[in-house]
Amino acid sequence: MLDALVMAGGRGERMGAGEEKPMLPLLGRPMIDYVLDALEESGCIRRVFVATSPDTRRTEEHVRERGLESVRAPGEGFVEDLRWCMENLRLGKTLVISSDLPLLSGEDIEMVVREYHGKGLPHMAVLIPAVVVAALGMDATMAEEGMVPSGINVVDGTALDVFSESRLVTSLIPFAFNVNTPGDHRKAESILSSRRDR
Repeated sequence: MLDALVMAGGRGERMGAGEEKPMLPLLGRPMIDYVLDALEESGCIRRVFVATSPDTRRTEEHVRERGLESVRAPGEGFVEDLRWCMENLRLGKTLVISSDLPLLSGEDIEMVVREYHGKGLPHMAVLIPAVVVAALGMDATMAEEGMVPSGINVVDGTALDVFSESRLVTSLIPFAFNVNTPGDHRKAESILSSRRDR
């Protein structure tokens, strides 16, 4: 079992929607709810924390209405806020996940946790081949050595200064689908709608 930290402090400026990114509606529900549902459906998450920022106060209210714990990070950037949360919440082994991955399921979360436990290193990054991201019409500009960060990592808060990290490379579409633009949003709604109709 791991704790989970949902990173939900970004302004989502590329969306241009005038809405906090985690609260952006997807088929009538806030985008963050899909991530929270996946975590709750998995059988391997002990506690869920949501990291908000001064830019995502509505998200903070929504998370608390769901009965989950939120913590307002300084809003100084993803890495800085992540470290701040890990230290201030005194978290140990934690699944860190962005709030903009609405296609993930509980089974996807379980797979990541299972892989992490099998690797034996303090940290693990989940990566997507850039060709997969590009084929979906998503932004692959963050690629390094042909890989794009998925927005999911496992971090051991007791070893933040230990730079020993394994990698999980997957081509599964839910891991590649970060919603960052209006086009991404339309594609996510289409996929979620087709799932609902099955």
